[in-house]
Amino acid sequence: MARKDQLQVGSLLRHSVATLLATTALGVVAAHAVDGTWTGSTSSEWTDGTNWTSTPAVPDGTATFTNSGPATVDSNGFVNVGAVVFTAAPNAQAYTFNVNDIFVINGAGISNNSTNVQTFVAGSSMVFLNSSSASGGSNVVTYSVSGGAMSFNDTSTAGSANITNGAIGGGDIEFNGSSNAGTATILNNAVINFNDTSSANGSVITNSATGFLTFNISSTAGAATISNSGALVFSGSASAGSSTITTENGGTTSFTGSATAAGARFITNAGGVFDISGLSSTGTTAGSIEGAGNYVLGAKTLTTGSLDTSTQVDGVISGAGGGLTKVGTGTLTLTGTNSYTGATTISAGTLALSGSGSISSSSVVTVNATFDIPA
Repeated sequence: MARKDQLQVGSLLRHSVATLLATTALGVVAAHAVDGTWTGSTSSEWTDGTNWTSTPAVPDGTATFTNSGPATVDSNGFVNVGAVVFTAAPNAQAYTFNVNDIFVINGAGISNNSTNVQTFVAGSSMVFLNSSSASGGSNVVTYSVSGGAMSFNDTSTAGSANITNGAIGGGDIEFNGSSNAGTATILNNAVINFNDTSSANGSVITNSATGFLTFNISSTAGAATISNSGALVFSGSASAGSSTITTENGGTTSFTGSATAAGARFITNAGGVFDISGLSSTGTTAGSIEGAGNYVLGAKTLTTGSLDTSTQVDGVISGAGGGLTKVGTGTLTLTGTNSYTGATTISAGTLALSGSGSISSSSVVTVNATFDIPA
């Protein structure tokens, strides 16, 4: 089985497991929540009630951290809590949490109001439910997913979190339901799946050469800024939204099923590939395309220019039977030797050939606006 297929099968399994964890966790929300403040009187263990002011109970309502107790906190048993708060006064010290068992957040989420960065190292699963946030408050919360997972469900959000996925030993992040990535900054070295109707929202995502990032079902990239050096896949009825996607050298951004590039801006740099040949539909729209990378159409039609900007493609647009339609008021300039053989339609604005730029002689050109070719 090819690596891409293996990753996609694995993604489906992880989505199922994440959903099961979330469903199970719903059944353990306490009827009468207990609040407590961390003292670390006995040890560094979260699940030891003697380390909390709520002793002998471990808080399952709001867990508060100030400037007392060990700065390294270990979670070696199941945790179910509504909110985690780092105080502004007193200014909470910088904590590091080693999550070694399932950690469920089901209320307001994790809020950092201190001047220090708070860090969670996820060696197991962190599950966000309801409308919880992974990073609220005036300062960020940092996550290092190292062999574990993060699962966002319901309407939960990554907030303003700074997340490194697959820091050590792999990692998996799942956005399910109507969850979103907020304005998080995410470095992906492993697997991230946006499922259901989830959204990347206004996040900044860097998908490394080892990263596998997918938008599945009816999810959307929203207004995210994505830099892709690995594999970025839109499948099902997923949408690229109004995002900006830069595909770097060695990276591939592909669309399958009835997914759409929508109104997104695509910058495909040299060595990068934008590929719509796997679509089951006749083609897709894109807000704009540019760069020295290659655009693979297959037999599909790419309609681009709705952002009304002027861009230049220095790479090659290819595809047996594939077509290009220019819309919008801007100018699309082609400087490469383009080999797609389907129709070229200029519906609005300008399509320009510059330098040695050309299109296949077998492409039928329909001009309803401006076609600028060298004299």
